[in-house]
Amino acid sequence: MLKDLKVTKREGSRMLQYATWVSGTYKDYRWQAQIFPVGSKYGINKGRVSRLLITDKDNNWLYHFERGLDVRSKSKEVTMLKNYIVAHSLELKGNRSRRKK
Repeated sequence: MLKDLKVTKREGSRMLQYATWVSGTYKDYRWQAQIFPVGSKYGINKGRVSRLLITDKDNNWLYHFERGLDVRSKSKEVTMLKNYIVAHSLELKGNRSRRKK
C-alpha cells in the first residue's frame, strides 16, 4: 500500500447498484474512483475502474478517465497513484455502504 494513501469514503452508486464510489487522498492529491465488481471494455485497461479523477489541492484535474481518457497525467507521482488505484481496486472497494431502497 502507498504509505500516505487514505480512503475517506465508500458508497454505493446512485445509478448502478453494483458499482461503488471510493474517494480518498494521497499526499496533496484527492481522488475519486467508480469501481465495478468485474472488468469491462469501459474500464481503465479493461479493468474494474471505469471512472477516476485525481486532483491537486487547488482542485485542478491532474488525471481524468471516464470510460475513456480525458486528462492524461503529466507527473510520475500521479501516474503511480493511478496505477496503484487500478491495481488494488479490489482492496480499495472493501465493503460499500448500501443505499436504502
